[in-house]
Amino acid sequence: MPRTGSLAQLCSRILNEPRFRSWSLLHMSHADKDMRLVVVGATGRMGLALIRAIKEMGGCVLCAAIAREGHPHLGRDAGTLAGGEPVGVPLTSNALHAFAKADGVLDFTAPTATLAFAELAAQAGLVHVIGTTGLTAQDMDKLAAAARHAVLIQSGNMSLCVNLLQDLVRRAAAALAPEFNIEIVEMHHRHKVDAPSGTALMLGEAAAHGGPLRRSRPNSISRSWTCITVAR
Repeated sequence: MPRTGSLAQLCSRILNEPRFRSWSLLHMSHADKDMRLVVVGATGRMGLALIRAIKEMGGCVLCAAIAREGHPHLGRDAGTLAGGEPVGVPLTSNALHAFAKADGVLDFTAPTATLAFAELAAQAGLVHVIGTTGLTAQDMDKLAAAARHAVLIQSGNMSLCVNLLQDLVRRAAAALAPEFNIEIVEMHHRHKVDAPSGTALMLGEAAAHGGPLRRSRPNSISRSWTCITVAR
């Protein structure tokens, strides 16, 4: 289970990122200046953790929580679903209505859903934070198009440490001779949906682009992955 404290720190870093802050001050017309956030995929593990994280920090409020149409918990209070006190935000499937009153969207869902949300966020001119993994090159092209109309922040892993590791892997790969091979072995809990994970892909891309020879062959990264799944 993701640690709420870590997610609260993530939300804080995003809210205080200079481009994000300048956009919000320019576009937010409501007087309180608290950023109104929508959590999509609100009944998932990450969605529930994000709801708790938003409640813990200042500078933002939960204005909507989105779940798929027909979900059995539609209408229930998002705070209660997340294991806390009620926050006065009922779970809904109406993303269009929710986006119309929001400033930003937190999206840790699935590729198909993320692309649909990206289109809505672009139409509304919202900040769209994407932690969805399993995105293809074609998906990324569509997100790049959406980013022309909205602020889009996307990463295969939102951890500060993992992003630092990505840079270190790139530097290490640049220092190795061309005959070296880099192998990534990842281990997951039994509920992991996509493999290779977004983190493994990030590190693999960093290794593939690390050295001068590798940089000229960006697609040379092997897609043969060892994935160990354990039950817990």
